[in-house]
Amino acid sequence: MYKSTIILISCLLCVSFTLPPMCMTSELKNYQCSKCGVTIHNERTPSALGCPQGGSHRWSKLNR
Repeated sequence: MYKSTIILISCLLCVSFTLPPMCMTSELKNYQCSKCGVTIHNERTPSALGCPQGGSHRWSKLNR
Protein backbone atom coordinates (compact mmCIF):
# COMPACT_ATOMS: atom_id res chain seq x y z
CA MET A 1 0.00 0.00 0.00
CA TYR A 2 2.74 2.47 0.96
CA LYS A 3 4.75 1.73 -2.19
CA SER A 4 1.76 2.19 -4.52
CA THR A 5 0.94 5.53 -2.86
CA ILE A 6 4.48 6.78 -3.45
CA ILE A 7 4.32 5.69 -7.10
CA LEU A 8 0.96 7.42 -7.58
CA ILE A 9 2.21 10.67 -6.04
CA SER A 10 5.36 10.54 -8.16
CA CYS A 11 3.30 10.10 -11.34
CA LEU A 12 1.01 13.00 -10.43
CA LEU A 13 3.99 15.25 -9.79
CA CYS A 14 5.52 14.34 -13.16
CA VAL A 15 2.28 15.15 -14.96
CA SER A 16 1.83 18.45 -13.13
CA PHE A 17 5.34 19.61 -14.09
CA THR A 18 4.95 18.70 -17.76
CA LEU A 19 1.60 20.47 -18.32
CA PRO A 20 1.62 24.24 -18.91
CA PRO A 21 0.19 26.35 -16.08
CA MET A 22 -3.36 27.60 -16.57
CA CYS A 23 -2.22 31.20 -16.97
CA MET A 24 -0.01 30.18 -19.90
CA THR A 25 -2.87 28.71 -21.93
CA SER A 26 -4.88 31.88 -22.48
CA GLU A 27 -4.26 33.98 -25.56
CA LEU A 28 -2.73 37.44 -25.21
CA LYS A 29 -4.45 40.25 -27.12
CA ASN A 30 -3.43 43.79 -28.08
CA TYR A 31 -5.40 46.74 -26.73
CA GLN A 32 -4.91 50.42 -27.56
CA CYS A 33 -6.29 53.48 -25.80
CA SER A 34 -7.97 55.83 -28.29
CA LYS A 35 -7.24 58.83 -26.04
CA CYS A 36 -3.50 58.50 -25.29
CA GLY A 37 -2.44 55.91 -27.88
CA VAL A 38 -0.71 53.53 -25.45
CA THR A 39 -0.77 49.86 -26.52
CA ILE A 40 -1.07 46.99 -23.99
CA HIS A 41 -0.53 43.26 -24.60
CA ASN A 42 -2.84 41.46 -22.13
CA GLU A 43 -5.19 38.48 -21.69
CA ARG A 44 -8.25 40.67 -21.08
CA THR A 45 -9.23 44.31 -21.27
CA PRO A 46 -6.79 46.35 -19.11
CA SER A 47 -7.84 48.64 -16.31
CA ALA A 48 -9.27 51.96 -17.46
CA LEU A 49 -7.69 53.87 -14.57
CA GLY A 50 -4.96 56.47 -15.03
CA CYS A 51 -5.01 57.68 -18.62
CA PRO A 52 -2.32 60.38 -18.99
CA GLN A 53 -4.77 62.39 -21.15
CA GLY A 54 -7.09 62.63 -18.13
CA GLY A 55 -9.90 60.47 -16.87
CA SER A 56 -10.13 56.85 -17.98
CA HIS A 57 -8.54 54.91 -20.84
CA ARG A 58 -10.79 54.00 -23.77
CA TRP A 59 -9.53 50.56 -24.79
CA SER A 60 -10.07 49.05 -28.22
CA LYS A 61 -8.99 45.50 -29.04
CA LEU A 62 -6.62 45.46 -32.03
CA ASN A 63 -6.75 42.70 -34.62
CA ARG A 64 -3.77 40.35 -34.77
